[in-house]
Amino acid sequence: MAKYRFTGVDSAGKVKSGTVEAATVAEAAAQVERHGLSVRSLEAEQASPPEPSMPDRTGSGNAAIALAMLALVASGIALAVALLRDPLGKGLSAYDFTTPVKALRSDDEMKLNTDLRAVMQLQRKIEGKKIREKLDTLEVRRESEFAGKKLLFITFKDGGISRYRVAAYEKDAETGLWMSAYVSKYEVEQADKALSDQMTKWERDGSL
Repeated sequence: MAKYRFTGVDSAGKVKSGTVEAATVAEAAAQVERHGLSVRSLEAEQASPPEPSMPDRTGSGNAAIALAMLALVASGIALAVALLRDPLGKGLSAYDFTTPVKALRSDDEMKLNTDLRAVMQLQRKIEGKKIREKLDTLEVRRESEFAGKKLLFITFKDGGISRYRVAAYEKDAETGLWMSAYVSKYEVEQADKALSDQMTKWERDGSL
């Protein structure tokens, strides 16, 4: 049913207006005439527009929170995958040491990335040859004891030159493992002059 606004004149000549509901214009006119009015004008009223609905803020807020949580989970998964794939870092090939400036930047990038793999590879690249030469030529000529420590009189080659050193090792009480230790020559000299002289001669020219 539609609403029609009408204007009509009664038998006394008075103008009257109002609204009627009808399915068609003809039916609306008939209703007006049944009230003893002569129809002057008749037009359908425009339906009032529906009130705009407010957005569901609660739903939107929940959706935003859900998306943020999904993004956080995704970033966490990506980080875990990266760590599992390369827990020690990318390695030395990811950096450039061909110039002083590039080497400076690479040093800082390795620290920023906590790239242990690159640090170890760089150390091996720089010192690897010397360490290999030392291992290949290493000899232990004598073992002595001092203050619960083992003193090893060792010789090895460094750049083709024979070196003579005294290395100290101490057994860890908890683990039972032997670890590198420090021995003061002054303490040795004060406690055992003969041993101190032997250490000095050995490191000077390799004589025992």
